[in-house]
Amino acid sequence: PLRGRESPQGIAVDRHGNVYFADAGHNAVKEIVAVNGVIPPSPAIVTLTTIEFPTALTLDASGDLFFSGGCVPEPNNGLCGSILELLAVNGVMPASPVEVLIYEDGSSSNLAFDAGGNLYFVDGYSNGLDEMLAVNGSVTASSSVRTITTFPTTTKINGIVLDSSGNFYGTNIFNNVVDKMFAVGGSLPVNPVTETLGSGFSEPAGLAIDSSGTLYIEDALNNRTVSLEPTVPKFGSIPVRSSSSVIPLTFTFDSAGTLGSIA
Repeated sequence: PLRGRESPQGIAVDRHGNVYFADAGHNAVKEIVAVNGVIPPSPAIVTLTTIEFPTALTLDASGDLFFSGGCVPEPNNGLCGSILELLAVNGVMPASPVEVLIYEDGSSSNLAFDAGGNLYFVDGYSNGLDEMLAVNGSVTASSSVRTITTFPTTTKINGIVLDSSGNFYGTNIFNNVVDKMFAVGGSLPVNPVTETLGSGFSEPAGLAIDSSGTLYIEDALNNRTVSLEPTVPKFGSIPVRSSSSVIPLTFTFDSAGTLGSIA
């Protein structure tokens, strides 16, 4: 394992094999430099920027690194809990990247992009899920922000991820489950249909998803990583009126979107 880190938080890997992590204990965002796409036994570790207690981070399709954190040191003091962007050059992160303030509200955490480049994050003030809307596949400081849903007080979302269809997954450390929200047409609607996945977790933390739709959850207090295979999606109930009553029907589809059954 790599040493010299203190309370590491978010982590991300770019298409060149470089690993980025939030070194919260040292108030820095750092890069572990790959060589020919592989992290060597004694890799170079580069500090890209300093910020008080950085937490979540993620990469967009162009290789830019987005992160949230505590407070930017002087002369930009006061940007607490904001979302910032480190700009890649031709898809490669330079040693001293340009840093841009994307969103300032003092409570942003847990970042994830969908396939369209829209950025989702948890708003700590409202305990809600917000979406920063992309223009031409990218978000900027002028991007509009809308609230997708507000979580109940019994919910606290930790890690978040979106699948290739735009469905949202978040680890709920109060209820020890994974919350799923269903996308419509590749993006999340306001107040989406939700369901819970998994059981037996104890403060689930980070999570990731592979190309097959399998979720990997860090089950923090159980000291394990759990995988959840994708389930056959069920798209709600549609009321159908007969001559004597209204009957709710559930249409079930397979992973390819083919109608499997009506119950």
